[in-house]
Amino acid sequence: MGCVAHLIGNNEAANVHLLRMRSFIALTVAFIGIAQTSAEQRSDKILIQGNAAGMQTEQIDATGTAHVEYSYNDRGRGDHIIATWKLDAANFRF
Repeated sequence: MGCVAHLIGNNEAANVHLLRMRSFIALTVAFIGIAQTSAEQRSDKILIQGNAAGMQTEQIDATGTAHVEYSYNDRGRGDHIIATWKLDAANFRF
């Protein structure tokens, strides 16, 4: 019985991590939508309790294409996501 509870606890922790990651990416998309369409670049570090755990770089080129790279590493586990999308004149994805 204890093993089943332990497995459920790990699954819940994984779900919480996934939810946080999705929220972070959604906020990133929102911030890029607010950014100007000139060729810009931004880099952010992800800190967990003051320790570097990942980073994200965003670049919007002169054609209005957004390039984002996100990586997160927690004790050898984590995601590495590369995304590209086109922005319209109002800086919204289409």
